[in-house]
Amino acid sequence: MSGMNLRTIFITCSLLSAVQLGLFAEKLILHFDVNETLIARDSAVGMSSEEMIAARLAHQVLDRWDERVLEPISYADYVRTVLYPDLDYNAKQRHIGQFLNYLRQVDHPLRAEVEAKHQLAMERLDGRFVFPSFYKLIRKLDREGADYAVVLRTFGYDLPLVMQEVNGQLDRPFFTLQGRVRKGQVFLAHSPDQESCVDRIEAVYQLFKESSHLALQDHYDDWNGSGKLRQHSKVFPIDLEDSSVVSIFFDDNVVLAPGSPTNIVHPVHPTTGEQLEVADLVETGHIVRVDTLQAILDDNYFIDRIDRLRTHE
Repeated sequence: MSGMNLRTIFITCSLLSAVQLGLFAEKLILHFDVNETLIARDSAVGMSSEEMIAARLAHQVLDRWDERVLEPISYADYVRTVLYPDLDYNAKQRHIGQFLNYLRQVDHPLRAEVEAKHQLAMERLDGRFVFPSFYKLIRKLDREGADYAVVLRTFGYDLPLVMQEVNGQLDRPFFTLQGRVRKGQVFLAHSPDQESCVDRIEAVYQLFKESSHLALQDHYDDWNGSGKLRQHSKVFPIDLEDSSVVSIFFDDNVVLAPGSPTNIVHPVHPTTGEQLEVADLVETGHIVRVDTLQAILDDNYFIDRIDRLRTHE
């Protein structure tokens, strides 16, 4: 083998090692919804992990559930449109979470198959709330020396639970700063009676770039009261031309339809204030609609989606 080839191999291996250690990598800003994105429970709705996983399976199983149903539909749609069309969202969700009980009561032919899938998902959680795929991602980023920030974003009530478990599982104070988001402004809690306000979208973006890990409570009433319009949802400052960072938002409730006025996430250019199209960012991988069951079952779920985006940038 020639000296030139040896030198080329040495340089190539050195560069690969440097990239794996994060020395040439951009900072990752990883926004995570909580309920059904990181944990399979929802205190706001009143659903346990067992019920939440059953509800996710209820979206997958199609059948003609009774004589009123002319074409196969999911059990979730059956509850919403046939059994309880007049109930509010939370009540419908709780009924959907009783999917396994329904299958047992009617001795449905798919009962054993669905129960096996449910048991597998529960075994993967192994008594934890947060999905194993999240912990594998964090440990990989730490091992490689990556520069990254995790930002929890939720309309629900489970931030304290997630923070406590993650801090315990990682054996360090991972989340040390909490705050709330209201009308695009971030209020950081420095003590029970002291908070600071970051009130411009450019400053919010800079906060995410400069901070480590944050746990933020988004304001559900603003979003729900607007008819779930995207401009009242979870603000997501992102600049695709900023080569110093890669921003990704993970949420199971992302609306994929192009131009939809309603959505769970509101991507905005931090300098111009321009509203960016959610569907375009889904296409590039900067917004990920999370498949809850796959995120539970596949340990590489979040790793693969980040790697896929960074490989194609």
